[in-house]
Amino acid sequence: MVSNTARATTAILMRVTNYLSDQAILDMDIKVFLVVFGTVFLAELGDKTQLATVLFASKSSVSLMTVFVAATLALTLSSGLAVAAGSLISQYVDTRYLSMVAGAGFIVIGIWTIVQA
Repeated sequence: MVSNTARATTAILMRVTNYLSDQAILDMDIKVFLVVFGTVFLAELGDKTQLATVLFASKSSVSLMTVFVAATLALTLSSGLAVAAGSLISQYVDTRYLSMVAGAGFIVIGIWTIVQA
């Protein structure tokens, strides 16, 4: 099972690597990269996704590599969908409004979390 997962992961990574040209990598804005990485990394710490992964990994009957690869692929796919959706939506909606809606959503989630505590 792990070898099939590893092969699938390798195939996906090869396609992504082939998709990205050398120029696209050279044009990467390191400041944007670090801001996005830091924001997503901190947002995911203690998130329900991470807690679910911890729960799966805590079972002695499962392969840790399988849990790691499955969680990595799931997060990569969901991030890819988010990037695609953001790119598509930004063609029709001003990004300023998207930022306001996202900010309001975070406030609502924060209030809901406090009320539930």
